[in-house]
Amino acid sequence: MSYPRVFFGLCVAVLLAGCARRPTKLEIFDVVINHVTIVDVRTGQLQPNQVVAIARGKIVEVAPADRDSYAARQYVNGNGRYLIPGLWDMHVHFRGGDSLAAAN
Repeated sequence: MSYPRVFFGLCVAVLLAGCARRPTKLEIFDVVINHVTIVDVRTGQLQPNQVVAIARGKIVEVAPADRDSYAARQYVNGNGRYLIPGLWDMHVHFRGGDSLAAAN
């Protein structure tokens, strides 16, 4: 057995091992809402068949629902449902006149 052949074989093995796909860390989301229609309030357009992934209380991914699966603690089937941004009511009426105006 010649050393050049062994050396060449080892080089090829190292090269192939370096090109091999390493498994990526699978993120586990808290909630995944799959196949939902998103209402884009900026453009007024509907984005059907989307997936929304939520982790640590924040939306971390919005993408077309073409990926096979997401690891999640809770799944919500959004088929036939719509998702819009949270709305905030900034319009209120205080009663009580001037005495309550300062307190409010």
